[in-house]
Amino acid sequence: MTPYTNTTLTVSHSLTYENEPISDSYFEHKYEWIGGRLCEEDENGPYPLPYDSNEIDRLDLQHYIIRYALNGYFTAPVNFEKVKRVCDVGCGSGIWMMEMSAIYPNTRFYGCDVRSAFPESTCPENCEFSICNILKGLIYPSGYFDYVYQRTLLGSIPEKEWKPLISELVRCTAINGLVELTELAFWLNNAGPHYKIIQEKVYKALEIRGINSRVLNRLPEFLKQAGLVNIGLKIRKIPCGKWGGQIGEYMRDFVMQAMNFYKIFCARQDVITDTDVDEWDYDTEILMKEFEEYKTFATVVSIVGRKPEPLGITIVEDTRMFKRIVKELNSLEYNV
Repeated sequence: MTPYTNTTLTVSHSLTYENEPISDSYFEHKYEWIGGRLCEEDENGPYPLPYDSNEIDRLDLQHYIIRYALNGYFTAPVNFEKVKRVCDVGCGSGIWMMEMSAIYPNTRFYGCDVRSAFPESTCPENCEFSICNILKGLIYPSGYFDYVYQRTLLGSIPEKEWKPLISELVRCTAINGLVELTELAFWLNNAGPHYKIIQEKVYKALEIRGINSRVLNRLPEFLKQAGLVNIGLKIRKIPCGKWGGQIGEYMRDFVMQAMNFYKIFCARQDVITDTDVDEWDYDTEILMKEFEEYKTFATVVSIVGRKPEPLGITIVEDTRMFKRIVKELNSLEYNV
């Protein structure tokens, strides 16, 4: 059930002050300027990306791209006439839950993230934001939410933390409630040789932090192991480049913004040297030409599961359907 059916993509950015800190509360932590971006001083901190308004603009653009690709805000079969509480885990700027709160005013939305990028003066009445390091457990009671939503954390969650994190999502979900994971796959399909060179370096930098983006293929199994049933999968392709029209140009811009910061990220992880920076810039300049030549595209994956009745109730799971889901995810192209 997806309430948003508009076929055009409209983008608006919530913050306009270039490279400014998001809020004064950020200064409770230590930051430094690197390559013109405000980054956490601890290179092994919980969030590897910048803490400035440009990053929020990038995340907002990502939100609009995914909303367009899915033709809506979510893929789970949620009946909002019966949903009282929804949790957005790793909510970033809160853009998803704030837009959802306007559509469903009778539902209360809760968002949590490791840092405060939430609106401090324009928060809707049915939204509540909290600072929470989700890797240390969620702050909410067990069974509190009818629907738990988590999005685009492949590049932030260490591989070993995925199973305990998903267990926490399930713990906070009510009986017969739904859990949805939506991820923008961390690789591009039909990519050219220069993209593959850069992507290999990004993978190496992520691996130093214990992050494995290929864990995407294992998320259905993690949901099943955490006790969820009726696992469902939705995959959508997004063109990357002018060849794909307006959405393709937005996806291209999003990728180029990400590549700009991952240059800094790779340097901080000692994957590239100062000498490599010029080569990186040269490769990224060629990327846009390759996107057109190879008809490059990205992939959005949504995985949904339902929390069943307590033990003692017989659950019939379609094993063949689950195997098909795993096979379909495994068929996605890896460039490196």
